[in-house]
Amino acid sequence: MRQAFFLLFTMVAGTVLYGQAFGDRGWAFDAEQYDARFPDMWHWAQAGVQCGIPGPDDFSVVDTLRSGEDLQDAIDNAAEQGGGILLLLPGVYPIHETLYLKDSIILRGASRSKVVLSNQLRGPFFPSPFDNITGIRFHNIRWAGLENLTVKYEVVDFQPVDYDYFDYPWQKKTFRNNPGEDFQLYVTQVTFDHARNSWIRNCQILDSGTDPILVLESEHISITKTRVDGAYNKGGRGNGYFNIEQNSRYVLLAEDTVRAIRHLAIQSGAKYNVLISNYLEVDVNFHNGDGGHNLVEGNIIRIPEWHSWHCFSRGVPKHHRPPGPGNLLLNNYTQYKTRIPGKRDKITEYGDSIIYTSVIPADTVEAWGQPHVVHEYGPLDLEQMSHRHQVYEMNPFWDDRKSVLPVEAAPPHAKTLYPVIYQGASARCW
Repeated sequence: MRQAFFLLFTMVAGTVLYGQAFGDRGWAFDAEQYDARFPDMWHWAQAGVQCGIPGPDDFSVVDTLRSGEDLQDAIDNAAEQGGGILLLLPGVYPIHETLYLKDSIILRGASRSKVVLSNQLRGPFFPSPFDNITGIRFHNIRWAGLENLTVKYEVVDFQPVDYDYFDYPWQKKTFRNNPGEDFQLYVTQVTFDHARNSWIRNCQILDSGTDPILVLESEHISITKTRVDGAYNKGGRGNGYFNIEQNSRYVLLAEDTVRAIRHLAIQSGAKYNVLISNYLEVDVNFHNGDGGHNLVEGNIIRIPEWHSWHCFSRGVPKHHRPPGPGNLLLNNYTQYKTRIPGKRDKITEYGDSIIYTSVIPADTVEAWGQPHVVHEYGPLDLEQMSHRHQVYEMNPFWDDRKSVLPVEAAPPHAKTLYPVIYQGASARCW
């Protein structure tokens, strides 16, 4: 069954993308797909690296490295020469101190599965995401990337608590911190902070200590065709997140696979970010006062039996600020857990053409008690809404009186809210 859904995802993505991955060079805004009723479409078309992730001829290979060579020295030396590609030959490259990328430096593996950056750092819990120890850091840099390699956390001799079987029963121990009573596994794999026009493409981020990817105060970041799988600390206090926060904008997640973590979170002022054509076995969580105006379109979202949240979620109202205004969710195939005869007969909880958006700004503690309405666009039968309980879950102030029914009955005219078209490498840059 799981292979069938991967095949379905591949077929859908291939049909939409015409052989070109979203986020690559060559995509441009398509005025014919623009629908003036949804003005944020202009912003969403700009998500990701401006002009697209550089192509194979945009940077030259300046050094070829083998396991055992010092990566930070190689990065620093290449940066002094103006940047370029550091080609990593197959092997394991241990990381004993945070690896800082520099402007115009691309770490490219010769093989995604055979080039392993082995994160061997240890660190205690920090409540601030800026303070977390991290394996690879994009700090205040431009035009840097990770490509075609694996980043794996390897400091203990046991695996994170999660399950390959989709229908494995829920276990309380799955979403806890300090596995094995080890209190030094709070290490993030990859952090973007104050970065711009940087990317991860065709990588694997495996078995993170806590957050696999953290995007802070950054703009125009692309994370595409990448597998994010597993985290040791998945308990409370903000651990085990694929996290877009701290006012990050124009982040593009496309054709990624994400599973076995706590949340894929959009929060803390994050705005104009796009999740499109991903395969997710984790909830998309508008966790704590995002900036609104984020787009989630065309994803397959399936929640395993052992996971704890619905396909689309928000933070706990007494602890977290509500979602921002104008988040739109369109044409996502969603399945909440598995079919259990007599208990859960309906496996698809969201219709193919329904858009959800928060329309009342509510970004302060005082606003928690005020109505925060979710409008729905598209065909809707309140009596047959199998997903109604999940709307309540996302928004405890949901009210299905006539006053909150659609203000726009028709979907976008091009059937998409992401108005881009592939024009080749010569496409006009933003």
